[in-house]
Amino acid sequence: MTAYPSIPQPSPAHSTAQLALVLGAECSGKTTLCEALANHLAAPLAQEYLRMWCEREGRTPNRHEQRQVVAGQLILTRAAHRQARAARTRWVLSDGAPLLTAAYSIEYFNDDSLVELGLRHARRAARIVLLDPDIAWRADGRLRDGPARRRSVHGILVDLLQRAELAHHTLAGTPAARMRDCLALLR
Repeated sequence: MTAYPSIPQPSPAHSTAQLALVLGAECSGKTTLCEALANHLAAPLAQEYLRMWCEREGRTPNRHEQRQVVAGQLILTRAAHRQARAARTRWVLSDGAPLLTAAYSIEYFNDDSLVELGLRHARRAARIVLLDPDIAWRADGRLRDGPARRRSVHGILVDLLQRAELAHHTLAGTPAARMRDCLALLR
C-alpha cells in the first residue's frame, strides 16, 4: 500500500492562503490558465505532476502507477503551500489534482479506488474551477489521446463533482475570457 503525503490543510501560520484547484481533461487549458494566474497574482503554483511524470517516463502511467501520481501531486501542493506561507500570498494554485488522477483511473482502468482521496483533497479547496473542453484539441506526441477521451474525462469530472455536491465553476471560451472569469472568482 502506498503511503500518501498528508493533504495540505490550512494552519494558523498561513490561514489566508486558500487553495484554488484548476481541473480539466487533457488539452483543456489548465496549464495556460494556471501559469497566467500565478504570474498575475504572484501566487505559488503546484504544477501538474501527471505531466511531469509523463515527460520523465515518456509514456502515460499504468494502473498501478496512478497512486504515485497522486502522491507526487500532493507533494507539489504541500510545497506550494509552504511558498504561500513564506510569501504571505492569498492563493495557492493547483494545475491538476488527485481528483483528476481519479477521473483518469476511471476512464482508462475502470478503477474508482482514488475517488475518495481525490474528493477529500478537493473539499479543502476554496475554489474549484473546471475547464470546459471547448478549445481546439492539439496533439502532444503520444501522450494525448484525443478529443473523444477528453470529453469523456470531462464528463467523469462533472459527475464526480456533482455527486459529491462540491461547488465548482465551469469556465469556457478563449484563454482571455477564462482568465477574466477566473480572476473574478478569486477576488
